[in-house]
Amino acid sequence: MNHLTPDQLQARYDDRLDARTRDAADRHLESCEACRSAMAELAASDAMLREVLTHEPGDAYFESFPARVEDRLRAAGLRGAQSHHEEGRWLDWLRSPRRVAWVSGAAVVVVGAALVLITSREDRMSSLDNAVLRERSAQIAPQSARSESKDDVSASAPVGGDAPSGNEVAVPPSSVRLDQDRRTVASKSERAEKERAETQPSVLMGAKPAEEPPANSSPAPFATPPPVSVVAPSADATLEQRSESLAEVARESVAKSARQKSALTTSAQVCGHVEDSDGRPLRGAVVTRVSSGASTTTAADGGFCLPSGSGELSVMAIGYQAARIRADENGEALAVSLKSVDVLGQSRTALGREGAAGAVAPSMGFRSADEAVTLRDSDRVAQLTAAAQSLAARAARSRDAASYDSTAAAWSEVVAALPTVGASSNPARLQSAEARFQAWRLAPTRIRARLARTALESYLARDHSSSAAASARAMLEQLPR
Repeated sequence: MNHLTPDQLQARYDDRLDARTRDAADRHLESCEACRSAMAELAASDAMLREVLTHEPGDAYFESFPARVEDRLRAAGLRGAQSHHEEGRWLDWLRSPRRVAWVSGAAVVVVGAALVLITSREDRMSSLDNAVLRERSAQIAPQSARSESKDDVSASAPVGGDAPSGNEVAVPPSSVRLDQDRRTVASKSERAEKERAETQPSVLMGAKPAEEPPANSSPAPFATPPPVSVVAPSADATLEQRSESLAEVARESVAKSARQKSALTTSAQVCGHVEDSDGRPLRGAVVTRVSSGASTTTAADGGFCLPSGSGELSVMAIGYQAARIRADENGEALAVSLKSVDVLGQSRTALGREGAAGAVAPSMGFRSADEAVTLRDSDRVAQLTAAAQSLAARAARSRDAASYDSTAAAWSEVVAALPTVGASSNPARLQSAEARFQAWRLAPTRIRARLARTALESYLARDHSSSAAASARAMLEQLPR
């Protein structure tokens, strides 16, 4: 049975056929499911393009476009020059030498006044400090001098009644005055050291304070006060022990959390291997969990991993029959073997080994041998499939509606490169439909809903009873009418 060509389908959709040809095309569409699906896709594409090309400016718009661009550039340049001219006006006062001289003089006066205020304040503070020190020394010196002079006078008094007469005044010798000055200086330095020792942080941290000399012991002249201990070995040792214990606890907690995370990561996945009937690994096969919709693609060695869970897994690949396998939560590796799809009695392997194009074209219903060779070009199909899988992985990472739109368009190109008859294009159609559905779910619009519905209906028109048809029907039920 000869199918309608794309030109005939387009002419029938545009209603450009005569009555006899139109009736013949309608009868063929009623009996041919493949042509009806192609007609539905043509209608969906035309509807989408009609919405995109609603606004057409026409040739007049593009003829005057360069002139409008030049006018806008000229207006922008004039506006920029005017703004630069207005910005430079506030600097006009610098062009007058007299104004510059006035501003410089005012700045010099302000700086000079500030310097005078700062220096005068420092002089007042230094004189105040000197006055306070003199007052304190005047209060301390007479008291110590009087107490020490009494002791010196009593010690230097003659024994046996040789006291001075009333008209004589006892004048202490120069050595006594020198001793008094030495004691005064020593007492002041001792008080200062006591105050400093009280404020030392080593005393607060556990160091022993400096021992005070007895009250009745007299300090040696110009003796250096005993040093204050500032080392606290016990406190440092305690802090080091605590820091080491805390660091050890932190390392143990980090290692424990890492072990738990690795254990969870290892146990929370179910992995497997996909190969063909000859035992060769299949790269790019799509593995989907039917219950949750989570999916992944196989690597170059055919391996895959999904989040752990029980339920059925759907495995699909271009040119192979879809398969389902039961996955349990015990973490055992899964092995899936896919069979190649038969296209009108010829398997995918036999079709690839076929040498004569003329022998293949009549059996598949193609119009010429060149068309059959084009459709059998496995290298082009492989390139398109790899590009579509790359876009699908990128969309799964970004979770963006536009990425899923691009993925659906890429899978549509794969479908166009495959034969229009048979089941070899069903996995690619399902991938395109799922991408359309994901784009609608992330950013719901009427156009995305219509495209998703058209893609799902096109897939279900070719696949009624496979394991993936149930998932496609579930997605179709979620779309708005």
